[in-house]
Amino acid sequence: MIFFMFLIMNRLVFFIVAFPIGAFFVALAFVRFNEAPLVNYVLYGITYLVNPKRYIFKKEEEQDLREIIISDDNKP
Repeated sequence: MIFFMFLIMNRLVFFIVAFPIGAFFVALAFVRFNEAPLVNYVLYGITYLVNPKRYIFKKEEEQDLREIIISDDNKP
C-alpha cells in the first residue's frame, strides 16, 4: 500500500503521510510497557471499544443512622 502511495502522491505529501504510519508500526514492533508489547495494549483498547459494556446497578443498603446526643451537663 505504501508503495502505491509513493507512486500516486506528490513526494512531499507522501512523506508527510507515510512518516506517522511508519512510526506507528515501528512502535508496535519495538515498544514495550510493563514487559508487554504495545500491540497487546492496542488490542486491549480495540476490544474495549468494540465489546458491549454491562453496567449493573447494586443498591446499597441503608446504614443505621445513629443519633448523637451532646449533653450540656457542664454548663456554668
